Amino acid sequence: MSLPAEWTTELDESTSEIDYHPGAGVLTVALDPDATGGPAVCVLSAADGRHRGTVRTTATPDTAYEADADLLFATTDDDHVYAIDPATADCRWETQASTVEAVIDDAAILRAGRVLRAHRLADSGREWQAVLPDDAYAVTPHGDALVVKVGEYGDMSFCPECGTDLSG
Repeated sequence: MSLPAEWTTELDESTSEIDYHPGAGVLTVALDPDATGGPAVCVLSAADGRHRGTVRTTATPDTAYEADADLLFATTDDDHVYAIDPATADCRWETQASTVEAVIDDAAILRAGRVLRAHRLADSGREWQAVLPDDAYAVTPHGDALVVKVGEYGDMSFCPECGTDLSG
């Protein structure tokens, strides 16, 4: 059995990743540096394939993270994070970090090496930062804490509002 396509669109052959964001109702398409207009992230409507816009990036986009229906994040392989409005494909802000670990309340929890930072969603202003004693390999919101698995140190806990180490 085959199903008819709802819509089709032409994509450059140099795409590295396509992600679906159901809350925002969009697809993000990562364009490699050798693609026309790349490196960049294209935002397409999931309903009709309409191109909402393109955000140019400093390097190849790696992943896209859906914060909520109003905000997407794209990371690049040169450690930049882009906050993208899915409705308009406008870049709200950009900062240096390697990953988006979580979104809690009105802040994005970003990691850059051994530094964990909270940035306001509205304008990227830094709320707090914590320097970790070793590389982190998992960051998980848990109740009133942010639990971070840190190298040989095991679990550490931080207050998501102020970054205070709660590990005691």
